[in-house]
Amino acid sequence: MNTEANTPKPAQVLMEIPTIILEVKKAHEQYPNIEKEFEERTKKFSNLTQTMTVNFECSLSKEPIKYAVYLAECFKSFRHYDTLIDLEQFLKLYFSNATQQAAKVLQCPICKSQTKFEKIEQAFFPHLLINQLRSKKQCGEFPQHMMYNFVDKTFYPLHKGKMGSLQNAYFEQIAKLMKKEIMPQSQFYQLVQKWNANFNFLFYNNCSLSSMKVMIPVRSQNCNHFEVYDLTALLHHFDKKEKQFKCKRPDCNSIIKEEDLCLDQDLFNSCLKSYSFRFSFIYNKEKRQLEDILEEKQDINLIKYRSFTKLSEYLNYQSKIYKIVDQIYTSLINQEKTEEFYQKHSLDKIASEKLEFKFCQFTGQRIELPCRCIRCEQIQTCDLRYMSCILYQFQNPAEGKMAGNIIDHCPLCKNPFTKKQKPKDTALHEQVYVDVKMMNFITITTGFVNINQKDFINYLNNKLITKVIVKNDQESILKGKQAITTIQLKCPISKKKILRPIRGNNCTHAQPFDQGIIDLHQNGTIDLNQIKCPICQTKFDYFIEDNFLKDQLQIFFSYNLEECDAVRLSIMNDKIQIKPRNQ
Repeated sequence: MNTEANTPKPAQVLMEIPTIILEVKKAHEQYPNIEKEFEERTKKFSNLTQTMTVNFECSLSKEPIKYAVYLAECFKSFRHYDTLIDLEQFLKLYFSNATQQAAKVLQCPICKSQTKFEKIEQAFFPHLLINQLRSKKQCGEFPQHMMYNFVDKTFYPLHKGKMGSLQNAYFEQIAKLMKKEIMPQSQFYQLVQKWNANFNFLFYNNCSLSSMKVMIPVRSQNCNHFEVYDLTALLHHFDKKEKQFKCKRPDCNSIIKEEDLCLDQDLFNSCLKSYSFRFSFIYNKEKRQLEDILEEKQDINLIKYRSFTKLSEYLNYQSKIYKIVDQIYTSLINQEKTEEFYQKHSLDKIASEKLEFKFCQFTGQRIELPCRCIRCEQIQTCDLRYMSCILYQFQNPAEGKMAGNIIDHCPLCKNPFTKKQKPKDTALHEQVYVDVKMMNFITITTGFVNINQKDFINYLNNKLITKVIVKNDQESILKGKQAITTIQLKCPISKKKILRPIRGNNCTHAQPFDQGIIDLHQNGTIDLNQIKCPICQTKFDYFIEDNFLKDQLQIFFSYNLEECDAVRLSIMNDKIQIKPRNQ
């Protein structure tokens, strides 16, 4: 009798995720030539595009990034440079049980490439840029979306909505200023010394021209006041209205013109670390630095939800609530859900519903961050800070006792919130969104008393742009074919280089368009709902992103530095080769 055959194999010891993370980080610290390899990858993509949008959000879980990584095979193959994966969240999804850990192979959920390994620390390569920004605490605990310039190694926070589109349009001017030498006399802390401001004071970080929150703070080198302008707002003003103007501050006679602008690096650094939804700082004379206003006064939106006996108790609670507020405020779904909502609800319906724009019905305070849950059908909103108190209590049931009232549903529509139990379940912070249109209307309306329903209807009537949908979950029409064909590398519509290929849902031709045409549609330059495909004359109902072709184009651009107008595609089943047309 063979006793060895009947002897059960010892059970595999399950590796704990915190242990794996420590091992991976330790291995990365000892990795030879790690900076050189990352820089080489960066140079490959800087030939493709100068910039990268950094949103500090895991592409898999939509949760904030703590430690960003690539799968080793994705890194070696130069795949999806703009996709971010958080190590801990990836391990929880794909490496948390015995079967997954025994396989010794990880499949990328984005491009489906496989990374084989003997030790788990061999399976990942660190995203040095993201991790350095996080480790040096340059961008705060909940960072804002940023634009990173590969060539200059500069970065700056991004506006949302229309201002974000304008920011992209003025990319070259912004890059030029970010490289400009810093002028010490124009820095915030230098001005504090100059004016001998040896006391705590409040500073409102809103633009003296547009009244919107400042993302890139600048002033003229001739200005001597604390107040600043937002660079994007200034560039748009110079472009559309006047090339120079007298400073808007009543006690300043400086002439504001582009060549005299200089960055306030002190204020810029504070903006990066601040909560995205806050407009105000307090100058702390003891620390001699600008800080988010967490201690200036208690937020009534929070006090209305629950009471506190100690200031320290309140500050601890406020910090937790503001993290949720910031996470929702910076979410990519805000624009998407807002567009969906206003497509479903006609202007007549909005006009017929009685709306309260000024005060939150639950707190009696001003609505500054209008929000609703994703299941709401009514137009009415409440303030995001109050809604975040409910979400926090839902996540932490013990808080219900402190609040004296357990709420597990949206206060507006009474639909219940749900907890995320499976990877595909909607995360709690994605069950609420900011109404971007209503927030923009409140922001641009001069004077609190002037906010009214009639003007909101007019605002929607003038600003409403029908959204164009781009789907990335459908297979490329090229996949599985056997053919040799030629495509132009300039988009037939925008005449720009094709970096992210898309086609209309009715198109059957190989020639793609560049996804940049969506931005042209959103800013009103073209109307994709009215024009037809210039190649096959079919209507665009929506667009499909061709990831199959996109990955190969990225590799082609990284190895072919000389410009060419067209390329030849050799398609064989699930493989594609790209060569310049003259080869």
